[in-house]
Amino acid sequence: MERIVEQRKVRNGQWNNYKRLCLKEFKMYGFCGRKTDVEILAYLLDTAIMLEKILIITETAAAQTLAQQLLENHSSSLQAEIVFENH
Repeated sequence: MERIVEQRKVRNGQWNNYKRLCLKEFKMYGFCGRKTDVEILAYLLDTAIMLEKILIITETAAAQTLAQQLLENHSSSLQAEIVFENH
């Protein structure tokens, strides 16, 4: 079971609450580049601040390339080990 912590951040002079997932490892099976696949992965990258490892099992080489590009866009804040496997 994942733990959720709340962080507060000032935006436009007001405090906003952000929920962050405290997952350490995430496995995603069957990533094939659908809009929902991308949305789930993007949400995870934005909210899971304690990730140590991400395993993405892709359906095609093109899906793996898409996942890699998405991860590269978040790499500045991402400290997790990233592993890809083709199904």
